Order: sequence, then C-alpha cells, then structure tokens
Amino acid sequence: MRIITQNDFGGPEVLSIEEAPEPRPLPTEVTVRVKAIGLNPLEALMRAGVFPLLGKPPFVLGWDISGVVEVAQTWRFMPGDEVFGMPNFPRAANAYAEVVSAPALHLVRKPSVRSHVEAAALPTVGLTAWQGLVDLGGVSEGDRVLVHGADGGVGHFAIQIAKAFGAQVVATASASKRESDRSRSSFRGPRRGNSGQSRRHSRAGYGPRRPPSSRCRRSQASPSRWPGGTVQPVPPR
Repeated sequence: MRIITQNDFGGPEVLSIEEAPEPRPLPTEVTVRVKAIGLNPLEALMRAGVFPLLGKPPFVLGWDISGVVEVAQTWRFMPGDEVFGMPNFPRAANAYAEVVSAPALHLVRKPSVRSHVEAAALPTVGLTAWQGLVDLGGVSEGDRVLVHGADGGVGHFAIQIAKAFGAQVVATASASKRESDRSRSSFRGPRRGNSGQSRRHSRAGYGPRRPPSSRCRRSQASPSRWPGGTVQPVPPR
C-alpha cells in the first residue's frame, strides 16, 4: 500500500509517498480501506516539529478516516461495512495511508446519506465540540451558550450540538464571516418549543430564549456514552 510519510520536520515539502506493508488487525480491530482522510491544524504543527506528539520522524500523520472494512477481528463490523472515526488518538493512527488498522470501538458506521469526504471531516472537530459542551459542560435545554469562532471547524459543530440540546446560542465570528454565518440554514429560522409555538431567534443568537430573569446554570457533567470519533476534508487546489 501507499503511505504519506516524512523523515524530517518541516513544511509540506517534507512529505513523501512511499510503499509500506499493509497492517494486520489484532483481536478486536479491523482494517479499513481508506476512502477519505481529514487534515487538522494540529497535524501541521506536528509535521513542523512545533508539537512533537509522535516524537521524531519518520512517522505517518493523521487520525480522521472514512472507508470500508476489509478484515474484521471483531463482531462489531463485517467486511464491506462503511465506517469512519478517529482511532488511537493521541497515539499514532497512521491515517495518511491507503489501509489503516484500528480498534473497532474507535469507529462507527457511516450514514449512507453522507459521503466519505463528509464523514472524514467530522471526527476531530465534532468530538472536540461534543466533549466541551456535553461531557464537560453538561449542556441542557434552556442553557445559554457562547461560541467564539463560530465559522471554524469546532465552532460550527458547537452551535449545532448546543441547538440540538435546546440551548440558546450566542455566536461570534470575524466581520468577514458574519454574513455567511447568518445565511446558513441551520443557524436561522424560528424554532418550535414544546408548546408548538414558534420562537424567533435574535440577531445575536440561535435557539430558544431563556426568560430574562433566569440565570445561566452551570452543571457537573455526567459521563456520556458515545462511540468513537473522527475528519476535515482536503480542499481542492
């Protein structure tokens, strides 16, 4: 199989395509024929040696993957299943490759209505937003949530997650991106409460309003059960 690896720290020029043997799955693991990977800012810092999480080169970067199961050493998946996730983080996942071996618990089935590129764009940013809001923040209906950088990868997922839990979201973005934020269908329009009556959004926020007299509640998050993670698509040049 082909991999994208590096032997030195530096810019994109240090990356090279090389041949490597395909990995073999251990018990409870699967091998995935990769259809799309996600690139995240952390990987650029690691490539340059600014954040040497994987030590010194040579190594293979990447975590966010989407693809098709080829070999399964587990009952969770069968060959042919389409899956995505963010395996092994913060240990190396070697995702910049045509085939990846990963723990089955670090993957989930890809919805048929989403492409591999869309699925690979989800894990890192989506799980970061979920952990902050749900696992640690304990967001719930009626809470007020402030999201900075709403047009970024984590930010736009944070808005949707908070809205799904019934929170009112106030978001900030740079002046050049505010109009694009407001134009997104998932950020606009009235939301219906339990009574069925339409609740309108303010210009500054998204989601149902809390009564003005109420205060923001801070809650201790309880453990949440959720399967695996994962990815940011590579934009065309």
